[in-house]
Amino acid sequence: MYFCPDLRKKCSLEHIKTLKYIINWAVGIILVSILAISFLLSVPAVQKRGTKFVCSVLKDNLGTDVQIGKVSWRFPNRLFVDDVLLFDQQDTTMLRVSRLAAKMEILPLFKK
Repeated sequence: MYFCPDLRKKCSLEHIKTLKYIINWAVGIILVSILAISFLLSVPAVQKRGTKFVCSVLKDNLGTDVQIGKVSWRFPNRLFVDDVLLFDQQDTTMLRVSRLAAKMEILPLFKK
């Protein structure tokens, strides 16, 4: 079977355009997802649910009562926890923190 050089060139350009189209859509979807997640994490109702989740996880892991005032996330990788109160096994105050800040690395979260 014989293909003329012009046909090969045209076919190659079509493949490049298709690949560019797919890459643009993939990058767009990733950016929109990141922006949507950062917007959702700034909504007070979502922050309140996050606070309850963090409290329950800490309470289960530590076996003591934990109280947290607020959990908030700042784009791209900052986590703030306000008004942390941690009790020991005898129900006395072990730790009281007005603001706890942590910097997170996002990419290792996606690796297995």
